[in-house]
Amino acid sequence: MADDVSMPPEDQINSLVIIADGWKLIKNSRRPEDWPEFELYDYDGDPMDQNDVTADNPEIAEQLAEELAAWHERALAARVEETEDANLTPEEESRLRALGYIQ
Repeated sequence: MADDVSMPPEDQINSLVIIADGWKLIKNSRRPEDWPEFELYDYDGDPMDQNDVTADNPEIAEQLAEELAAWHERALAARVEETEDANLTPEEESRLRALGYIQ
């Protein structure tokens, strides 16, 4: 799920997704109180993400959550801290900053 700009900022959802071995795990890091932190779907059998099967497959959800956390940690570590040597236009720098690629 991407940010829903039609929602007020305090209700917008920020999510990370991993798809592996026929499963799709969504980690909702910012979400409304009644929204689950994790959602697990059968990627091939439920392409519209209609049936959350996290409760039926906790070990798969946990494994994918660990893989997603490791990937996210690596991605954050690889972000560009300084852009002085990157030869970016102000527009490019602004876009990359908005996407979280640079701080």
